[in-house]
This record gives sequence, structure tokens and C-alpha cells, in this order.
Amino acid sequence: MPEYICTRSLGVAAAGSFLTVACRLEDLGAIRADLDIATAAEVLWFYFGYWSYYALHNENGWSYDRAQAWLAEAAAKALLRGNGMER
Repeated sequence: MPEYICTRSLGVAAAGSFLTVACRLEDLGAIRADLDIATAAEVLWFYFGYWSYYALHNENGWSYDRAQAWLAEAAAKALLRGNGMER
């Protein structure tokens, strides 16, 4: 993990496994150029944290499969290079 990550003040969302995944995506050169690792970790938390899945399934009545597929696609669009969303 790059040293600068450890010295930044990161929100709760960027902690733990989401930060690990964001660092791995950065190592692979997969994260959009306009996102830093902390933001990528927060985006991962937003799409794969409990509340997004809960809202789609429990509140909106989506099937688990539909919620999973949509969240994965939306997260990929929000995070990864080559998706046309880079600024």
C-alpha cells in the first residue's frame, strides 16, 4: 500500500477492505485518472456497503441478483478507466 495513504486522514468509508480493494485497483492501473485512492475506497463503500444493497432489495423490492448486477455495473462505471466518465 502506498505510504501516502497511511498518512492521510481517511473517513470510515475508506477504511478496511474497501481501501485494500482500491489500492489493488490502483496497482493494476484500473482506477480513473481523476479519482484518488481514498475517493475510490469511498465509492466502493457506497456501492458495496450494506445500505445500498439493503435499499435496492428491501426498500425497492429488487431481487438479490438484480441488485448485485446493477451495483457491480454502476461501480465499474464510477471507478474504472475507459468507461467514458473520466473528466
